[in-house]
Amino acid sequence: MIVDTNQIRDFFKSQLGKKIALIALFALIAVHLLVTFGQIARYESVLRFGKTIALSTRSYDPFDAFRGRYITLNIASDDFATTRISCDRRCDQTLFVTYRDFDGKKSVIDNVYLEKPKTELAYLKLRGVYDSYDKTVSIDYPYDRLYMQEDAAIAVDRYSSRIFTRANDALVIVKALNGVGVVSDLIVGDQSISDLINSFDGEDD
Repeated sequence: MIVDTNQIRDFFKSQLGKKIALIALFALIAVHLLVTFGQIARYESVLRFGKTIALSTRSYDPFDAFRGRYITLNIASDDFATTRISCDRRCDQTLFVTYRDFDGKKSVIDNVYLEKPKTELAYLKLRGVYDSYDKTVSIDYPYDRLYMQEDAAIAVDRYSSRIFTRANDALVIVKALNGVGVVSDLIVGDQSISDLINSFDGEDD
C-alpha cells in the first residue's frame, strides 16, 4: 500500500485535521498530568501513612554533599544472611526486605522475601546480590537525594561545611508503604537537618 504524504499533509491542514490534532494534544497533556498527579499522590501517601525506616550513610564530602535543592545521600549497603534464595554462585534478585520497628537508631533487617510479605513490619522492595557460597545477600538502596524547600536549601548551602563535617553518624529517614520508600529526613547526630539549621541560625543571631 502506497501512502500519499501530500494527502496526509492536506488532511492535517484542514479544519477537521486541526481539530483532531488539537484533541490528540489535549489528550496527551491530560495523560501526562494524570501520571504526574498520581506520582505526587503516591509520594504524599507514603510520607503520611508509611512506617519509619532509618538507614545509615557513609561519610560525606562537605564540598560535594549539597547540590542545589537537594542533599546527595550515600546510603551504606546492608548484608544479610539467608537461605531463602537459591541460585548458582551469584545472582541479582528483587527482594522484599522487612525491618524491625524503628527505635531511634539504625533500622535492623528482620528478614528478606522473594514475594510481597504479609507482615505488620515496615518493608521495602529492593534489589540485592546473593552469594550462594556464604549464603549472604548484599542489599543496595536506591535513595540518593533528599529534596528540600527553597529556604531550607539556602540555609543548608550556608552551613554546609558545619553540617556535613558532623555527618559521619547521620541516618537517612525513609517512610515505607507497600514496599515503596520515600526519603523524608536526614538525622545528623541526634537532630533533624531542619532542627540543626535552626540551631545554627540561633547561634548567628
